[in-house]
Amino acid sequence: MHFNGKYYCFVLLLLSSSVFASPDEDFELAVQAFTKADTNTAYIHLKNVLQQAPEHISAKVLMGKILLDKGYFCNSPFLKRTLFN
Repeated sequence: MHFNGKYYCFVLLLLSSSVFASPDEDFELAVQAFTKADTNTAYIHLKNVLQQAPEHISAKVLMGKILLDKGYFCNSPFLKRTLFN
């Protein structure tokens, strides 16, 4: 069976839209994880949000809360780079 390039582009587009979440979707997943006390998962989703949307204030606040709770607030280069810029 022979497929043309348009088919491959369509499949890649379909896969990429389902694999990569928007910042708002990632933030919602972070909030859900945080409410379940799964701070590691919440942290990962928040990193994704802040990489895609560094100005996302709610993600910065929740990230600060997680890092403060874990005692990493002052030692996080990621925090310094994203929260204070």
